This record gives sequence, C-alpha cells and structure tokens, in this order.
Amino acid sequence: MTITIELTPERERRLAVLAEKQGRSVDDVARDLLDDGIDEADLADYYRQWKDRGRPSRPAAQLWDELEL
Repeated sequence: MTITIELTPERERRLAVLAEKQGRSVDDVARDLLDDGIDEADLADYYRQWKDRGRPSRPAAQLWDELEL
C-alpha cells in the first residue's frame, strides 16, 4: 500500500537528518518509524484491555523473579 502524508518542514528535516545518520533512505526510516508506532499503539491497546479486565499491573522485575529469569 502506498500512502501520502504531508510533513511540516521541521519534521521533514528531522526525518532527513535521521536517515542520513543511519545511512538509510528516508523511505526506509519512515517505514520503520510507522511500524514502530503501530506496534506501540497495539501494545497500549493490549495494556488498556488488560487493565479494563481488572488485571493488576506489576513491575517487570517481579515477573522475571517469578519466572526465575
């Protein structure tokens, strides 16, 4: 799928700088950033569903201890 989005000049500059630093194309960096954003939104949604079901949250360190990691 191809999408077109309009970036502010500042965001366009930041994206170009990031691509240059990574030695990658602007398209590749933008694609990865979009993928990361979708993943983060999915995780936030899963967490919200977890809390809505009344399940408690706990620190990751506690879970690791329980799993003996």
